[in-house]
Amino acid sequence: MSDGDKMKEIQFGSKSSKENYLKAILQLKKNIGDVRSIDIAEHMSLSRPSVSRAMGELQKDGLIYMGEDKSILFTNKGRQQAELVLEKYMFLRSLLSAAGIGEPAITLEACNMEHAISDDTFLALRHMLQTIIKTSE
Repeated sequence: MSDGDKMKEIQFGSKSSKENYLKAILQLKKNIGDVRSIDIAEHMSLSRPSVSRAMGELQKDGLIYMGEDKSILFTNKGRQQAELVLEKYMFLRSLLSAAGIGEPAITLEACNMEHAISDDTFLALRHMLQTIIKTSE
């Protein structure tokens, strides 16, 4: 196991780690349909045991559950959290792109920012920008 995997395992309990897993599951569901731990491991470049432990934690937190075929399914709470994280990420990517930031900085910065701002702050920023766009039309 690489040092990077060890750090990711140690940090799993963090909000950002949980959000990254939820976002990855949702993105994969949109792209491939049924999602299994191996899909997440490949998508996030993590070991299978790391992902299995993380899935166990997400289950304990009531965010996911496993289907009979070992597919990963969201609870209502998990889906809501995943959708909000992905919405934050996509919004921040758009905002950074509009500001003239290029890749790979957009991906890294949007990911960092999505975890740093609260849901309330995100919703307020989104509302403010929507209001600005409407008034400028």
